[in-house]
Amino acid sequence: MNPVDVETSEVAAGGPKGRVLLVTSRVLWAIGLILALSVVGSWFSDIPVRFYESFPYPVPEAADIWEIRRVTSDRMTIVGTVGLGCLALAGLVRLASGTRRGSPTKRSAWAVLLGVLATILSLLVLAATTLELLLLSIDPSDTPL
Repeated sequence: MNPVDVETSEVAAGGPKGRVLLVTSRVLWAIGLILALSVVGSWFSDIPVRFYESFPYPVPEAADIWEIRRVTSDRMTIVGTVGLGCLALAGLVRLASGTRRGSPTKRSAWAVLLGVLATILSLLVLAATTLELLLLSIDPSDTPL
């Protein structure tokens, strides 16, 4: 049985409200994952840092290096926090959609495997983003060089 068929039959037991909650949780999960990974991506590349230096408006060129770093880290902190919030909200919506009445449906091994992989990926992203937000909260401007 196809995993989509399993999910569809599972949601069908909850009716249209269950389907809306399932789609909402998946959209929130994807948005949270994208936002959180963009913050964690600064560990491996310079591209996210340059993006946050120029979006939504460029940091003035005349600013000193500490001002540029502060503005960039503030932007990354906001985006990371929103990403974590979306992931948490997706989990809450998923829990709310799981409280359906009716007989439980049999899930295929493929659907269970996808659920386990999504959970592991979410936990890794949550841990990495939380660590990055903790590191971004350190203010090095008063540190003597």
